[in-house]
Amino acid sequence: MLWYYTKLSENEKTVIYAYGWNTKETTGQLMYDKITGEYSILKTAANDNQKGAEWALSHLPKVIKKGFPEKDIVFIG
Repeated sequence: MLWYYTKLSENEKTVIYAYGWNTKETTGQLMYDKITGEYSILKTAANDNQKGAEWALSHLPKVIKKGFPEKDIVFIG
């Protein structure tokens, strides 16, 4: 399994990533709040469901730890 992440926006408070599950079409949106350290789902990807979006969200910290890259891929399994 893999997730594609593409940074949509970043400011001093938040960073928003589009994500796609097993596809380069990143139709979902995930947010990281830099102030509180909280992660949230803004929009579930077109080919995903709530559980899958939560799974993608659980891997977003791996992306964030790389210094907010413009694009990233997370492989599992």
